[in-house]
Amino acid sequence: MIALFTALGLALVAGVHPNSISHTSIEVDGESLRIEIRCQALTLRETLPGLDTDGDGELSREELDTGRAAIAAYLRSRLEVRPGPGESDAPVVHLTLESMEAFEEEKDDLRDWIRIVLSASTPADMAALSIRNRCFLESNQKHADFARVAWRGEGPVSFLFAGEERSWLFEPTAVRRPGVLLSFGRLGMNHILSGWDHLTFLAVLIVAARSLRSLAWVVTAFTASHSLTLGLAAFDLVPLEARLVELAIALSIAYVAADVLLRRSPRGLGPEAFVFGLLHGLGFAGFLRDAMASEPLVISALVGFNLGVEAGQLAVILPLGLALAFFSRRNGLADGDLERGLAPAWLRMAACGTAVLLGLWWFIQRAFIA
Repeated sequence: MIALFTALGLALVAGVHPNSISHTSIEVDGESLRIEIRCQALTLRETLPGLDTDGDGELSREELDTGRAAIAAYLRSRLEVRPGPGESDAPVVHLTLESMEAFEEEKDDLRDWIRIVLSASTPADMAALSIRNRCFLESNQKHADFARVAWRGEGPVSFLFAGEERSWLFEPTAVRRPGVLLSFGRLGMNHILSGWDHLTFLAVLIVAARSLRSLAWVVTAFTASHSLTLGLAAFDLVPLEARLVELAIALSIAYVAADVLLRRSPRGLGPEAFVFGLLHGLGFAGFLRDAMASEPLVISALVGFNLGVEAGQLAVILPLGLALAFFSRRNGLADGDLERGLAPAWLRMAACGTAVLLGLWWFIQRAFIA
């Protein structure tokens, strides 16, 4: 108890209050820039104690007007906005203080807030914004600013200035889209190449195929189905229960592999690939939704991720399929002995037997261990 009251006393002496936050909205329209900052009045008083000239703990209209120059100078020194894409030698945009007013926020215990509006002119060819926000750290080193930028008619993009994250390079949609496609493409490729359950399912499809032509149809069915559920789940159009999906994926691997073992002969797995591809798409979607939680370019992220998944699949299927066809002693790569299949019988049996064991192990692991 003594330690608790000591900590509270030190906090009061230091003038630091919990939940120190502010909101910064930046709007770019043509060559004009408008910034609206909403901060707690207590935060502003702690940062610039000279504003409260009468010492009553409040900021009146007169005190705000008197401290106008000091507030403007402070904000210019702590909020730096430069034309992008973030060159260090780009000049800082000169911010002009337009207005200030006090208002109350009913949803906050600290109801007294200050709204400050700044404006500036920007270059016509400005393609991005480099923002450095160190406002109000004097009052609380853990101060958080919830910022957003609305760029020339586009929807707002959010960013949190907190902790060590005090700089933000904002890029509009036209500039960001190629980068988003590429980054989510890499993410999709890495996800499929590191997903042993998905790779195992692909391996079963490959060794069970009767020919390269048969394999192509099976892979097409698998791609179409998992792309469908990936898109639907990413937009919350189908329910997604991650644990049940992962259990079903494990069982799908064991089931398809066991079916190939019991039949002992190659056959087209088109129907199974399509049906169980729907499950695998939901598995991809669970990961993707977490990855793009703060990404406003949802469609670009979805397309990039899906292309990356397909590229990863092809990186596995093409070399294995061609290698099996080359070593199968057939006259043609695509039209071989349909009774023998693309893979030798011993390889088909060994691969599917391993897949059954892996599928069952993953099911047990996900159901009872994880």
